[in-house]
Amino acid sequence: MLSASTLFEGVVDVWLVWLFGVLGVVALSYRAFRFPQWKSVFVFIKDERGASYAVPYVMTFPIYLIFICWTIQSTMILMTKFGTVQAAHMAARTAVVWRSADQDDQRRGWERAQRKAQHAAALSLTPVASGFSRFQVLYETYPGALVRSVRAIPGSIVYNELYNRFAEETEAGRNLAKDSYVKQKYLYAAAMTRVVLRESANRFNGEMTVQVSHRMPLQVPLTGRLLGQLDLTRRAFYRDIRATAVMPLETPESPTLRLGIDYDPALAN
Repeated sequence: MLSASTLFEGVVDVWLVWLFGVLGVVALSYRAFRFPQWKSVFVFIKDERGASYAVPYVMTFPIYLIFICWTIQSTMILMTKFGTVQAAHMAARTAVVWRSADQDDQRRGWERAQRKAQHAAALSLTPVASGFSRFQVLYETYPGALVRSVRAIPGSIVYNELYNRFAEETEAGRNLAKDSYVKQKYLYAAAMTRVVLRESANRFNGEMTVQVSHRMPLQVPLTGRLLGQLDLTRRAFYRDIRATAVMPLETPESPTLRLGIDYDPALAN
């Protein structure tokens, strides 16, 4: 069950901006349609003397536009936040299973858990990741970006295959996004998502803490400096969104930490 602290972690200011933007749009829209000055508009069209009536509208529209931009971008950030929370839980669930898959080599088991957790987080964040190639400029300054190896990750093939099947079996399949756009979304999710694992001890019911951090590009004008920061390349604004999940390890409760069943190395890899 999600807690309030999980949903507010790192995005308290976004929630406030979102609430402020929604209230502003609603208030201005209500005032505009509650007391419409249609007579002033008609006077302005017929005669230049009506220009004075149009001044309040001209002065108010930029403010209204700012509220709309804040609302749209903050909503997109919160949607990505929900995706990050889901990714953290999926990565944690994957890590606690694969952590104990190779008890003969603790280091190899830990590395495998990290690799599988990274893959699970990337798949979970693909739907909310950016599919625009222009944001690849963020790769240059993101610490630990998997730009070189991400194209070889099997997840890109799996995700693309699932997408193609969905497109073939739905009537709206022909109107879906281009194949290259979908591949770019997975590429961005895998390259711009970091997964950090921490465990109390590799034992039965030991705690595994997983933190997922995703760098989201800010696309809506008038929001970059308010809700994010400028990349070192000075070509894009971004915001790092993180979420944390804690789950008990599924290490067998036995002296040898094994189930007594041999693992198939081919399946483990």
